[in-house]
Formats: sequence, structure tokens, C-alpha cells
Amino acid sequence: MEDGNAITQIFLPLSLTFIMYSVGLELTLVDSKRVAVQPQDFLIGAVSQMFFLPWWRSLCCSSGGSIQPWPWA
Repeated sequence: MEDGNAITQIFLPLSLTFIMYSVGLELTLVDSKRVAVQPQDFLIGAVSQMFFLPWWRSLCCSSGGSIQPWPWA
């Protein structure tokens, strides 16, 4: 196994698993109740990540580099 493959095949997935598990441990019943009582905040974030961000990425990539993702870039 090459060095790059060991990192990408073993280390990165294990790191991501650890991070996701750690974040999951921080969630409480209060967080779930807040989403149930005020779902608009959750829905705005979920819809933005599923539709707006891919659209923006596609726009930036298909422009041939003429649109910078950040004004200062």
C-alpha cells in the first residue's frame, strides 16, 4: 500500500468517524425538542446545503473561473 493510499483509505475515514461520533455525543433531547418546536431554522439550513450550495458550486465551476467564490479571492 502506498503512503497516500494508507492515509486516504485508513486514516481519513477513521478520523471522520471519530469526529462524527464526538459530535453525535453532544446532541441532547433539548436539541431534538428545539428542532421539533422551531423546524424553520433546521429546514432553511438543510435546504440550503442540499440545493443552494451545489448550485453555487456548479455556477462557479461552469463559469470557467470568471466567478470567484469569495470577493477577496
